[in-house]
Amino acid sequence: MTEKMTGELRVLQQLNKYEFAFEADILRTGPVQGGRWEFRNLEKNYRSFRGQPVLVAYTNFGNKVGDGHNSTDKVDPETGEPYRSFTAPTAERIVGMISADESDLTLVERENQLWLRVKGKIWAEYAHELIQHLTLTGSMSVSVEVMVEEGFVENGVEIYEVWNGIGLTVLGDDVAPAVPTANIRALAAMQDEFEEMKLRVASLVKEETEAETVEPQNNSEKKGMTKHMRLSKQQLRELQAKFGEYTVLAAEQGENGVVVCLMGKSGETAIYLMASLDEAVYPEKVQAVNAQAHFCSEGCEDVLVDACDMVETMTASVREMSAKLETAEKNLNAANATVEQMVNAENARRLAAAKKTAKDTLDRFNANREDGKVNEDAIKALCAEIEEGKFTACEDENHAWIGDKTVEEKVLSLCATAVMEMDKKHAEMRAAADKNTFVWEKLASGEGDDGSVEALLARKGITG
Repeated sequence: MTEKMTGELRVLQQLNKYEFAFEADILRTGPVQGGRWEFRNLEKNYRSFRGQPVLVAYTNFGNKVGDGHNSTDKVDPETGEPYRSFTAPTAERIVGMISADESDLTLVERENQLWLRVKGKIWAEYAHELIQHLTLTGSMSVSVEVMVEEGFVENGVEIYEVWNGIGLTVLGDDVAPAVPTANIRALAAMQDEFEEMKLRVASLVKEETEAETVEPQNNSEKKGMTKHMRLSKQQLRELQAKFGEYTVLAAEQGENGVVVCLMGKSGETAIYLMASLDEAVYPEKVQAVNAQAHFCSEGCEDVLVDACDMVETMTASVREMSAKLETAEKNLNAANATVEQMVNAENARRLAAAKKTAKDTLDRFNANREDGKVNEDAIKALCAEIEEGKFTACEDENHAWIGDKTVEEKVLSLCATAVMEMDKKHAEMRAAADKNTFVWEKLASGEGDDGSVEALLARKGITG
């Protein structure tokens, strides 16, 4: 199996408007990347990842890691809120950092391997698209950025003994892990920017904290902006088991609980409010809502369309296809039943033909034998095999049945064996008779009478 030098990053929760907490398993013992590399002394070197930057690799940005603080003003189509996007071709790539607290870096056993697990923060201000993707999927692959100081090659594997972690890259779709030491210059050039970004994020968080202290606690607009998290696909699959015929479309966890978005069989939309993911679900608490789809495009006004209208269009086609499927299944079942009847009838015909062939072949073999006819016991075991259906499926390369021919050959073979046994016994009997006749003739003619006691006994018919 091909292995990659990748780990997995899981977003945990939104800490505030500007920071999301994450946890990631980033490096393990043993050969990685299909046996190309092996990082040794993990217990000794893992602390070097403390406080290192987290970067993102988008597939449509080429190979450049970062270039200044370029950004584009955009509007989130889901919330309608403006944000700054850093996904332009020359945008910076640092989007967070691994915790500087040593207790947030731990070694854990997983799948019989020792893994380095780290915690840290993603800065939402610089990774809006990344946060959106993480909240939908729950996790993404990551690759470590490492500076190797001492190493050697052993059996074609590059062994790294002394190394330092210098960063963590969140991989986009189809982005391969980096070769160790490949991004050292780029990361070194970004250190000043990294320090500046840490200060800016800290300043933003401080401003928000101070604003929350001044503003009333019941500020609904503020609550809507903080501490909410879209559940991952895995969490949605676990929730689905609680809602029976309703399909769970999405769910979001906030300060006041979990809002679950549902769709019924007929396309009707509803929500369910849960205090926690562990609580029981009661059907009477499902609330019908008129959900809407948001159509938006740059340079034109947004349009909202009732979800039920969209679903009605789709369900009409589904109903038509369902009716066709039902008809096709009925026809298929009828055809299968007919085929089964035909197969059973043919198997019964073949069984009868095989039994008749066995009897007729034995009769033909014995027809011209006046003495020493082969008894039916000679083919008794073969007849039992015929009854078990052993010759029912005997076919040639053109699927023509040859079970009767096979039975005929086996009967003839068994008959030949039986005749051989009879001939052997007859030969033994003739040999014994010939021997007795020869002795008697010698005695009667006086041959061999040499006057001895043995000859006298022989004349009297006494043999020893």
